[in-house]
Formats: sequence, structure tokens, C-alpha cells
Amino acid sequence: VGTPKSLIQKFAARFGRDPETCALLIALSRSSGLWDVGALNPIGPPGSVALSDVPRFLFDIWRRGGVWDEARTEAETLRIAEGARDASPAHLVRGILLAALKELGEDRWIPWASLAEYIERDQRIPGITRLFRRWSERTGQEAIDAVLVAHRMVTESLPTLGILDLGDEDGEGGNLSLRLTPRGRRILADKVEAESEEVRSKFLDSSVLRLSPSARVASILGLGPFVEVGKLTEGLDLIVAPQTLARAISAGFEAEALRKRIEIVAKLPDTLS
Repeated sequence: VGTPKSLIQKFAARFGRDPETCALLIALSRSSGLWDVGALNPIGPPGSVALSDVPRFLFDIWRRGGVWDEARTEAETLRIAEGARDASPAHLVRGILLAALKELGEDRWIPWASLAEYIERDQRIPGITRLFRRWSERTGQEAIDAVLVAHRMVTESLPTLGILDLGDEDGEGGNLSLRLTPRGRRILADKVEAESEEVRSKFLDSSVLRLSPSARVASILGLGPFVEVGKLTEGLDLIVAPQTLARAISAGFEAEALRKRIEIVAKLPDTLS
């Protein structure tokens, strides 16, 4: 089933993001298994994924398709009854768009009008247009063309995933411009950053835990029952305070188990120890 819209709104208000942005990230993370108990397993993905690799991990889920379909009025596929999840040809547009960005967009701004023209000239577009028409007739969806689907990807999905920066967002005037972010260039080039000496997560004070990029998803989620999410700036901060630990202990967690979960991630400060 789809994620309740009330929960999406709650996340949007908590983190100061647009609800559609939250909906996309929630759909991708749920589909990838990040919401399942298996994510607590540090042996394989997603539990074994480092925090710094989560953006690439979610992007790969989006690129494979089947979770978020920009050709639909409501893009979250999880909201659709399982028997009606007839995938649109959006994945074909996705491939053309990413190839175009990879070829055209090194480190410069690209006018959307030029990118749209590049996509329209692709020899596969006439065939994809016919596929979209048949799909809309089969599913009862409103007819949509490939360039509009690409526009939704450029203005909604890819900026949310940190792949694109948008300049002038007045798309109606034809002035929309975009460029690949440093993260986007690395991901589309399939570059893996050289591993540096691992920096452990650390407590900034007696209660604020700053997670390092090398922290593993399983270890982070293992802290969930007794921490609160703090700031998200140059890093992700978690609040580990005596009151949050007391609530966990009153809920049935053993003190030694809490200690072990924290020490997997960072050295305990004396006050919490």
C-alpha cells in the first residue's frame, strides 16, 4: 500500500521539505527495503550501505523504475492496486534523458529548451510516443508526451535526488536552465570516490551525535528506538540524551544493549556512559 499522506505531510513539516519531495524519497526508500526489518542486517544491502552511498543507492532504485512513474498524475506506483500497476514507457525516456545529461552537461548550465529539442530529435521518440498513446488508452490515464515526462523528471525527480540544480524555474517562459551537481556528475559517470581513512561518528557534546559518512545504515537504524533526529547540515545529527535512553529502558531495552548499539557507531561520552 502507499504511504499515508498524513505521514508524508508530517515529514514535510518536520524537515521543511515539499510533500512531493518527501513522497518520492519515501517511496524509493520503502521499495529499497530501508523500512523493513532486514535493513538492520549489516551483512547485505541496504543495511551494509554507508551513509555517503545512500544517495546513489536511491538513485539506482529510481533509475530502474517501477516505483515512481512521472507519466502518471499521481507518480507513486505503490499507491496503485497491484493488478493495475501497468508501467508506462517512462523508463525509456529516463534512459534518453540521462544519456543526454551525461553527454551535454559537464559543468555548465543547459537551457531546458535546448535539452528538450535534443530529446525530441532522438530517433526513438516516435516509437515511444506510440507506446505512451497505447499505454494511456489501456490504463485510462491522460495522454502525455515524452518531453513532458522528461520535464517532470528534470524539475521534480532529479533535483530531489540531488542530481540536478535548477536555475530560472520559469519553465513556461522557456527560461528554465539546469546543470548537473557534483554528485550528479559522479553518479552518471559511475565514479566511486576513493576511500579515505575512515572517520568515526562522534559526539559533539554530551548529547549530540554527528554521524560520519562511513556509518552503516544498519548501525544508524539500530539507534532509532532511543534517539531523536537533530539538524541536517554538513552532517546528520542525532540527539542521544538521558531522557531518550530512559524512555528506551522503560520500554524494555536493556542498558547494556543500548550501550553496545551506540558504541558500534561512536565512543560514548563519560556523561552518557
